[in-house]
Amino acid sequence: MKIKRLIEYGLYLLAFLLPLETRWIIKAGDLRGYSEYSTISLYGTDILLILLLIIFIIFSIKKEYTVYSIQHTVYGPWFFIAILELAAFVSIFFAADKSVATFSYLRLLLGIGLFWLVTSASYDQMKLAASLAAGFFIQAGLGIWQFLSQSTFASKWLGMASHDPWAMGGESVIETLGGGRWLRAYGGLDHPNILGGILVIIILMAIYWFLAIARTMYDRYKNEKDLSSVPVKSIIFGIVVFYSSLIIFASGLFFSFSRSAWLALAAGLFIFTILLIYKQEWIGGIQLLKVVITLGAVFFTWFLIYGNVASTRALGSGRLEDKSVSERALYYNDFKKVISNHWLAGVGMGNYTLAVYKNDPGGASYRYQPVHNVFLLVWSETGILGLLAFAGLFVYLIIKNFLEIGNWKLEINKSGNKASNLILSAPIIISLIVLLSLDHWLWSLHFGILSFWFIIGYSAADHKRHDSLG
Repeated sequence: MKIKRLIEYGLYLLAFLLPLETRWIIKAGDLRGYSEYSTISLYGTDILLILLLIIFIIFSIKKEYTVYSIQHTVYGPWFFIAILELAAFVSIFFAADKSVATFSYLRLLLGIGLFWLVTSASYDQMKLAASLAAGFFIQAGLGIWQFLSQSTFASKWLGMASHDPWAMGGESVIETLGGGRWLRAYGGLDHPNILGGILVIIILMAIYWFLAIARTMYDRYKNEKDLSSVPVKSIIFGIVVFYSSLIIFASGLFFSFSRSAWLALAAGLFIFTILLIYKQEWIGGIQLLKVVITLGAVFFTWFLIYGNVASTRALGSGRLEDKSVSERALYYNDFKKVISNHWLAGVGMGNYTLAVYKNDPGGASYRYQPVHNVFLLVWSETGILGLLAFAGLFVYLIIKNFLEIGNWKLEINKSGNKASNLILSAPIIISLIVLLSLDHWLWSLHFGILSFWFIIGYSAADHKRHDSLG
C-alpha cells in the first residue's frame, strides 16, 4: 500500500508540476541562432516521471498486484502507439542530426511511458484533474498579470524567459491601430498558444467534474425530507471554488489571444451540449448552460475593456496579423518542400526545422518553425507509417466513444462500479484534434509532448472510480 500511495501521489505531484519548465540545457540548438526545436535538455519533470516509471515497472514485472493493484489497462491504443514508436525509431537512421533524432525519440518514449502510467495506475481521477488544474491555476493567474501589467520576468529556476512587447522579433504581440503593441499572456510557458490550449483542456475537465458532482448530489439528496443531512456549506463552498477558478481560467484563456484555443473550446462545449441533449441529461444541461453563460460573461467583460485588442486578433486585421497569416502560409510551403523528398520515411525525429533550414538557409533563427499542424509534422518526421499510426490512434478513440455512447452516466458512483468516460473524453478529444490541426507544440516541444500523452491517457483510461464525494 505504501508503494501504491507513493506512485499515486507522485502522479498528482507530476500533474501539478507539469507546467514547470526548469531544465538543464545539455546542448543548445543552433540554426543561425538559438533554436528550441533542436535543443537537448533534461527537465525536472523528466526526473520525477522517470522515477515513477522505474518504481511502476519493478512492481509490474514482479506482478505484486496484492501490493500495487492495476485497475485497468487500455489495450486498443497500444497497436497504434507501437507502430508510431517503430516509425519514430526507424526515422533516426534517416536523420541528418542523429543526436537530436535519438533525443527526440527518447522524449517520445517518455511521453508514452506517461500514457502507460496514467492508463494503468490506480488513482483518483478527480484528484488527478484537480492537481493538474491547481498547477495551471497559477499559470493562468500569471498570464493575467502579464497582460494587465504588460511585463514579465525571467527565472532560470522556474524555466521562464522575459518577454518585451517592443522587441523586433520573436515575441507574440498584438499591434493595434495607432501603433499600440500588446504582449499576449504566456504564463510560464513558451508561447501564448500553449497557455491557451492547455487551459481549454483544464476548463473541459473542470466542467465535467462539476456536472458529475452536481448530478450525483441531486440524485443523492432529491428525496431527502430532512434537509439537515444535506451538506449545504460544502456545496456552496464547492460552487464558489469552481466558478472562481473558471473565471481565472477563462480570463487566462482570453488574454492568451489564441484563436486556435478559442476555437477548440467552442468545439469542446458543442460536443458537451450534443451529448447531454442526446442522453436527455437535463440536470447536467442546466449546469452546462450556467457554465457557458459564465464563460460568455468573462469574455464579454474583457472584450468591453480591451475590444480593440481582441477584435484585431479575432478578425486578423493589422500588420502583424497579416504577417502571422503569411508566415503560416510560408510554413506550409516549407512542409511541401520537405515532404516532397521524404514522404516515405521522414526527415527524422526533431529534424524538421533543420530540413527547412537546409532548403532555405540565411534567415534568422526564429524564421525556422515547424509546420503548424501536428499531423503533417508527424508525417514529415516519421514518414507515412507514423502518420497513419498517429491518425489511427484518434480514429480508434473516436470510434470507441461512439460505440459506448449508450453506456455512460453523468455521475460519480460511490460503489466504485466502472463508468464510461465518454462525456469526459469526447469533448477533450475533439478539442485536442482542433489544437493539433492548427499548431505544432503538442509534438515539437517538451511540455507539449508530456501534455499530449497525459491528456490522451486520461481520456482513454477507464478506471474504477474512487468515491471522491463521501
